[in-house]
Amino acid sequence: MILSSIPAVPRDRVPAITTEEMIEVDRLMIETYGIELIQMMENAGRNLARLAALHVPENQPAGKNMTVLCGSGGNGGGGLVCARHLANWGANVSVVLRKIVRTIFRRTGSSACNFKTNGNSSFLFCRSKSLSDS
Repeated sequence: MILSSIPAVPRDRVPAITTEEMIEVDRLMIETYGIELIQMMENAGRNLARLAALHVPENQPAGKNMTVLCGSGGNGGGGLVCARHLANWGANVSVVLRKIVRTIFRRTGSSACNFKTNGNSSFLFCRSKSLSDS
């Protein structure tokens, strides 16, 4: 994996933006640069899977048991993309969803699209009973 050549940066040196600024970044990506939210989610999820792969022995997820925690928003959709890539690389993936499955299937946004795509992969989906549905 090429990511192993990226140097670590101390947490206090990582730039941060506010929620409002991130909403503006997303708007600009879509309206100005023509990059759809689903593509941003795919890129984020793929890179998250690559990063996760760096944290298993020999950087090889094949045959490893891995769990991905997914919320109900866009980051949850990115988590589903991550899970799909890890499963495609041979990992035994469990996905813990914040919302019940039928709630996600009813969604019309990008997270629902990724969930339906992942439905063709071999995952164990489960819902955490300790998390609120609100």
